[in-house]
Amino acid sequence: MAGTLALQLYGCVLAYCFLYLCVKTKYAGTPLYLLLCSFFTALSLSFFAFGYDFTPDLVTAAMETNTTEASAFFTLASASGFCGLMLVSWGILYAFRKLCGSHENASRRWHIGTYGTALIVMGATYTLPSLIFFWIPWGSKNVPKYVVRHLAGDEIRWNPFFHIPNYRAPYESFSNHYRKPFSNLATLNTGLKDYLTPQQITDSATAPSTEIPPHKDFICVLAVGESIRADHWGINGYARNTTPKLGNERNLFNLSRMFSFGASTDPSFRSILTGQLTNNQTAFRTSFLSILKKHGYTCSYITENADDMTTTRRNRHIIGDYIDTRLSLSGSISDVSAAWRKALPSSGKHCIILQNGTGHYPYPHDKEFSIFTDGKGDNQILVNNYDNCVLAMDSLYESVIASLADKNAVLIYCSDHGEMLGEDGKWHHGDENEPILHRVAAFVWFSDTFIANNRELVEGIARQKDIPLAQGQLYATILRLCHISTEASLEIGDIVTDSLLSHPENNLPETIKNEILEYKK
Repeated sequence: MAGTLALQLYGCVLAYCFLYLCVKTKYAGTPLYLLLCSFFTALSLSFFAFGYDFTPDLVTAAMETNTTEASAFFTLASASGFCGLMLVSWGILYAFRKLCGSHENASRRWHIGTYGTALIVMGATYTLPSLIFFWIPWGSKNVPKYVVRHLAGDEIRWNPFFHIPNYRAPYESFSNHYRKPFSNLATLNTGLKDYLTPQQITDSATAPSTEIPPHKDFICVLAVGESIRADHWGINGYARNTTPKLGNERNLFNLSRMFSFGASTDPSFRSILTGQLTNNQTAFRTSFLSILKKHGYTCSYITENADDMTTTRRNRHIIGDYIDTRLSLSGSISDVSAAWRKALPSSGKHCIILQNGTGHYPYPHDKEFSIFTDGKGDNQILVNNYDNCVLAMDSLYESVIASLADKNAVLIYCSDHGEMLGEDGKWHHGDENEPILHRVAAFVWFSDTFIANNRELVEGIARQKDIPLAQGQLYATILRLCHISTEASLEIGDIVTDSLLSHPENNLPETIKNEILEYKK
């Protein structure tokens, strides 16, 4: 009880000093106060509504977010909450200004003394906990229970000038009062710096490569899904049959243990395209398309997502420079399927990147797929909508497979990341430390013609379909399916010839690494 009261007092003193300084520096303090209030109000709403923690990864993801995706967060409730909190913030500032107005006629010495005192008290209040706890190891029994502990090693010490790591603290009361504006601003600066850092891209096609053409006519389709998590994937054993059509497809091999590189679209998309595994936001090579172009392939990008991901700052040189044709699809599932069939080439060697947006918050879908409606409450309604999105996606890819059935073709599907559906009070995606977001739905499908000409390769993938796999393996896998070998330096090989089990340096959460180790045993 005493500790909680002390923390409350600490928070009040810090806030009072900051407000007083803003009031005393009227023309500079008021805009600063309102700017910070708007910034932290938005962060608070996103934290309590979706469980978002403010991280550099979240900043870089926001930089790539388009208006269509962002509009999903601007609801009447969120706008009302933001405006209400800003009015409260203005009211507090106005009340402080009135309270301090009675001292306007005081001497200059008095103003300098009070201003200086507030500045010193604020600085002391800010740094005092660090001075007390900095030299105490987190493993020490002398650390009070109400002091937040990082979920890290004993050597970690408290330092107020760095943001709290992206873990939920076991002692929330302290972390809520001790999370400083400066640390969040530092996080914002780090995210912007990462995003704006120039990329040094190596052209994969410059490395020697050879091709054994499987057939003069061949279509390789890489489908990148949106937010489809593995445990809501019907053919993975989910209680609801969200994949009734894909579950009955011949020649479809479900990749039941696929792990994603990132927890948001941009890093995951980059991993799929470049074979990236290590924790490096900056891409370092072009996509496999540059190699396919070298060997005479026509490369297309068809998106049913909210935006063209190949034209963003990070992806323009990775993949965008190698796209021959682009097409944006919209409308119902039947409309998208019809447009897809119309765009499908009839002959030649082709690689098609198909990116679909079904599954993204707030989980819109055609009415015909509103099958799962049981349960009550906002949480259950969102889960129902999400599962109905998976059902809609199942229908879309059944149509895609039907359009490829009479061709020499391969379809590889992999979702970019998973989705939080209320676990730990969190919704949506973007938190790199949530294992659920790294378990994604994936499968590979072969036409009868391809199987007849590549039976050994298909059997090899069939043997590997249930072992731990990573998105980064799709780069080499696609080249193998196209019968192209390259001497480009890759971090990991294809699904058949390499194993994630032999790459302990991969950028996966510890819980997933443990799962891989358990499988290895």
